[in-house]
Amino acid sequence: AARELAGAERKEAAADIAQALAASPELRTREELRGALVRLLGQDLGHDAEAWKALAGGAPAKAAALPAFPEFFGAPVASDAVAVLIDTSRSMDWMGRLQAALDGCARYVGALPDTTGFAVADISRTFEPFREGGLVLGAENRKAAQEWIAERLTRPRVDVKTALQETLERYPNADTICLATDSHPWGATAEEQSRETLETFRRLNRARQVRLVIALVMPGGRYEPSERTEAEIIERIEYLRELAEESGGVLVELNE
Repeated sequence: AARELAGAERKEAAADIAQALAASPELRTREELRGALVRLLGQDLGHDAEAWKALAGGAPAKAAALPAFPEFFGAPVASDAVAVLIDTSRSMDWMGRLQAALDGCARYVGALPDTTGFAVADISRTFEPFREGGLVLGAENRKAAQEWIAERLTRPRVDVKTALQETLERYPNADTICLATDSHPWGATAEEQSRETLETFRRLNRARQVRLVIALVMPGGRYEPSERTEAEIIERIEYLRELAEESGGVLVELNE
């Protein structure tokens, strides 16, 4: 609702949006409300609801500090509950992709606050989680997850479609999925193409509204002996971007 009001430039709604910001316990929701207020009032006061109320009333205001969030390959991720998925398919052996993916995921997990619930899973061949059960918390679990990530090796084909389905089923409280991959978002077989994955995730996520933050991990760019055409890489990027942005997330390209 706040997004729609901001799009309609309803500045008179700013005070009510600021009040909703003060009452909301969820980080993702506070970020949505913050974005609407920035768009309406042209200033960023972070999550300082009282400062926003003052600004909405016409008084000058300044936030004490703006919030900072852990970054997934350079993309700030505001989340109270996140699942990190790592593609370890065979193509990740090319040009340092696997190490780049593991390093980036480990850095992100290590930066999570103690209050953020998280899960980590290797999604190639089968869904292999760091820990069975639900989301976990705390520095001890983050350290163990980082050690587990460092031990990942490549395995056969990735199945992004099943991985996303299983993530939604296993972690009903997750509000964000962070995916590190170099692949098309295929299913388990050649017949299960990227478009089917998009449609399946769209249907399953309609009520959940889980955001996807995707890192395309291809340091050095295309591996020419196997990735023979630039057009296929462009198509891959377009599918991943659509998958991420339709959910309210973002695609980050690590290709240099």
